Amino acid sequence: MPSSLIETDQNTEGLSNADWAPAAMGTTLAELDNLSAREREESYAVHRVASERVVMVKGIDARVMRSAWLMQTLKSLAKLLNLPPNWDSYGALPIDSGCAEFALSILIQIMGDPTPPPSIVPTVSGGVQLEWHMKGIDLEIEVSSPTQGQYYVFDHCTGSEQEGSVPEGLNNLKAEVLAKLSE
Repeated sequence: MPSSLIETDQNTEGLSNADWAPAAMGTTLAELDNLSAREREESYAVHRVASERVVMVKGIDARVMRSAWLMQTLKSLAKLLNLPPNWDSYGALPIDSGCAEFALSILIQIMGDPTPPPSIVPTVSGGVQLEWHMKGIDLEIEVSSPTQGQYYVFDHCTGSEQEGSVPEGLNNLKAEVLAKLSE
């Protein structure tokens, strides 16, 4: 992955009114399959939320760019990145773009096409929490720094609980929990 997966910019000048547009010197989604690995790394998706910040996501391959969850996730992250300091009126920190980037990189690793998108909520310490509460499963991944996070899973059907650190526990989450959510 590139060194900076997410970039934000206040300048929306020159963007079309479309909420979502693939961009890489005019590359379309259909053409992304034919790009070399280097060209694909240079491709990026641009997402604009109204007249607020622009979120550019670099280095996403064609499979992920076509995923239904990606656009909703980018909208949520863009909104969170626009939260001002003290957004909760109790002294909450603004969202750390490194945390948002790490959260997105986690999702790129674990999400499949049938996986429902998570709810994405800010934390008062400037982090991001990814949540799924469905199909008898509660899964929460809290990203508290640009390189670290924790997950917690409760399966209401079996009564089992598990928790661990991210990124170490991602393979278990993908194989066990997200497979159930994707059924």
